[in-house]
Amino acid sequence: MFSLEVHQLIFEEKYKDFQRDAARYQLVKTALLRHPNNRGLVRRTVGWFGFQMVKWGSKLQHYNQGQHKTVTQHGS
Repeated sequence: MFSLEVHQLIFEEKYKDFQRDAARYQLVKTALLRHPNNRGLVRRTVGWFGFQMVKWGSKLQHYNQGQHKTVTQHGS
């Protein structure tokens, strides 16, 4: 039971992180719409967002692999 509670807390924290990043992205997007001529800022913002997506994916893969190892160790 404890393991399920820990996983729920981890999920909730990751969801909060995702919400904060989405809000930040929305603010940047709104600012860019007000100043469409600033291509350098757009490029940096898109690059930052792409980097964040890769980082999130990497964390999720690492989390999933850790879960798989735990299950296989207990199953042995």
